[in-house]
Amino acid sequence: MGDRKSKLAAQSELAHAGPGSAPSAGGLFLPSLVLLGVYFLCLFEARSLDMWWHLLTGELIPSRGVPRMDWYSYSDSERPWIDVHWSFQLLLSWLNRLGGVPLIVHFKAFAGTAAIGLLMFASGQGLSNKVRAVVWILPAIGLAGRCFVRPTILSLLYLAAFLCIFSATDRRRWLLLLLLPLQILWTNAHGLFVLGPIASGIWVLDCSLRKALAPRFGLQACRLSWATVLSVLPAVSLATLVNPYGLQGALFPLELYDGLGHAIAMEATPTLEFLRNFPGGYLSNYAPALLLLGILAALSFVLQFQRTRTWSPLRLILLLAFGHLALRMWRNTDLFALVAGFCLAENLAACAAVRLGSRQSAAHVREHASAVGALAAWAVVLCFAGFAWSGELAAKHGDGRVRGSGSQPDWYMHAAARFSVQEGFPKRAFVSHIGQAAVYLYWGRGRHRVFMDGRLEVASQATYENFLRAGALMAASDPALNEFLRGPTGELPAILLDSRSSRAQISGLLAMTDSWRLVFADPAGAVFLAADRAQQLGLGAVSAAPLN
Repeated sequence: MGDRKSKLAAQSELAHAGPGSAPSAGGLFLPSLVLLGVYFLCLFEARSLDMWWHLLTGELIPSRGVPRMDWYSYSDSERPWIDVHWSFQLLLSWLNRLGGVPLIVHFKAFAGTAAIGLLMFASGQGLSNKVRAVVWILPAIGLAGRCFVRPTILSLLYLAAFLCIFSATDRRRWLLLLLLPLQILWTNAHGLFVLGPIASGIWVLDCSLRKALAPRFGLQACRLSWATVLSVLPAVSLATLVNPYGLQGALFPLELYDGLGHAIAMEATPTLEFLRNFPGGYLSNYAPALLLLGILAALSFVLQFQRTRTWSPLRLILLLAFGHLALRMWRNTDLFALVAGFCLAENLAACAAVRLGSRQSAAHVREHASAVGALAAWAVVLCFAGFAWSGELAAKHGDGRVRGSGSQPDWYMHAAARFSVQEGFPKRAFVSHIGQAAVYLYWGRGRHRVFMDGRLEVASQATYENFLRAGALMAASDPALNEFLRGPTGELPAILLDSRSSRAQISGLLAMTDSWRLVFADPAGAVFLAADRAQQLGLGAVSAAPLN
């Protein structure tokens, strides 16, 4: 009985050890090697189309202030624009001034690595450094799948910080004070800031259950007072009001959830449906890594209860909640990778703690590993780091990403956009696909507008339907297109079409030689002008051969 008590006491000590029990410097080699692998996995050339309107907005905010109404589209120019991403946009423009796109890409890779690193060294206290390194390989692969230049990279960092704090607060309650500035920063960086209050609510539920029911039902006692526990969720929720839009900004996630973007964006597609429609190469490492991670995380709860007769409501609810989010939308899979890795590491650490007897110390268990296990850990980590450095893992994501720190060749319609914002050209453009509209907007420097762009929280359902109708009229070479696109002044917009996703529209406009003229073409895209405008500018028709 005494031996059992000593084991449980040691387990409790490790369970609440928190970030202060970080690995010793001498044992950091394998974890550091994993983090280096994460960095290489995330270091692929820029391919996010949203990056350009975020970058433009960050460059315009110092002179215009934070947006209130739509700046960029002419179809929805009277609609409000709640831009909670403004701090990310300012950061992006600052990085661009310092080092251009290469520095932005390196920052993106650093942010993804930092999110993994925070949780690697703050969770799983009691695990050997070798086990710690191996545990975080699957989450690293899962996170890297969506490590794009988008404000989501900051959400990954803030979520990791919240989880670190929740894993340590039973002994270091002062860490809870950090939640407020973190939530304020998160609220002004990305619409997923709502995960802060959600995670806080799960933590409050966990603490409440443990205070009310422990030690029954396998729950461990919570050392915090009721006043401390119950104050966290209201405080974090109120922190979301600290933004330029007040209550509207705090409620912005509801608009994202129910808005147009939720309905039509590819990244909002349910994960299983997305994988069915994606090229097979994508299944070679990303989806299997997430699936295996989810299975291991779930089994770790069974293992912990079998070994210790305890379990964590916090971790179980987090895994279920973020698992649901990941299945519901493909864009949430990187968040799930972080949470599942956290749950797996913490549960394994709880299992390791029961190995402590009255004659064993926590330090001994952290450093103990068999020779076979050590060799296996070295082999796994070295293989992961080697494949990540070589680019093989990134290549097998199957989505065409390219290792490097520039812009992916022929991915963005930069040349077409620069051509289309010359003096004498229309100040309005119909750009398809809508992601490429951001590139046109960037080169228009806020002086040009588009029919519709990728800010789906701004566009109305009617605008989206009209966007689809215009594309159908182009593909059909329908003469009604001209009247449909003609603005109040009677001027027709320029038309920019992506060479990868708008082949039918390009073919349709090429057949409308009386009305439209192809005035620019390169491997990334095409520019069409109304025939009379092209005549005024002295622009003849160009060959469509570069588009093939």
